[in-house]
Amino acid sequence: MSSKTRPLPIQCVINRFNRPPFSRLSFLTYRFLRFSRRLEPFDSPQLDELAGRMGVVRRLNGRERYFLSSRGYSAFSFPGGIAFGKGYWDHLGEGERLAIAAHEFSHIRSNDAMTRFLRIGLPSLALALAIMLGISSVLIYGPSNSVDTLELAGVTLGTVLVFLCSYTLMNLVNAPWRRRMELRCDTEAAKYTNGEDLIRALSLWQGAISEKAQRTFRYRIQSRSYPTLEDRVRAIRAVM
Repeated sequence: MSSKTRPLPIQCVINRFNRPPFSRLSFLTYRFLRFSRRLEPFDSPQLDELAGRMGVVRRLNGRERYFLSSRGYSAFSFPGGIAFGKGYWDHLGEGERLAIAAHEFSHIRSNDAMTRFLRIGLPSLALALAIMLGISSVLIYGPSNSVDTLELAGVTLGTVLVFLCSYTLMNLVNAPWRRRMELRCDTEAAKYTNGEDLIRALSLWQGAISEKAQRTFRYRIQSRSYPTLEDRVRAIRAVM
């Protein structure tokens, strides 16, 4: 008699958030990205066929699911779709586009966006709100029993700074998990597409990052959360 493996508690939470009414959040996320990233939808029968083979069609939006972004030189996924930077898309061949899409489909299939929110975004937000409420309580119930405009502005600014610092810290704490996640998506993409196409696409993305961008604080934090190109190439060729 076979016994089923029980999912981890965090996976149960992720699965619950992937059902109504929480799945409606994907629509809000999509609308926000359409505005902030200037996303333009496009159709692709090749990407539809790949999504069908990878079993992610039901997790994608009904009509608008593939997008080109005028900002950035990369690709990313979000609940319901994937997007490519237009400059990146224009420099990729057909096989390389499919390989990068397979990587992003793997993120969608594993609910990585929700996992990332629960591991990084939610703790950072909770910490910032807890500090804001704590300081506000001290001010309200203190000797003055009131909060003036200057104090409110200080609390708000402090909350934002705490959130940014805690978000950066949580990214560093979860860096090993994010590296494993990216390598997993690379190897899964190599199983559904040509691994050499994926390697060329990743090399093109890595080579497009300017030296000036590499010196920024944001890139240094991000680079700690991603595997090196050499590690990604090694993992891809191991499954080819």
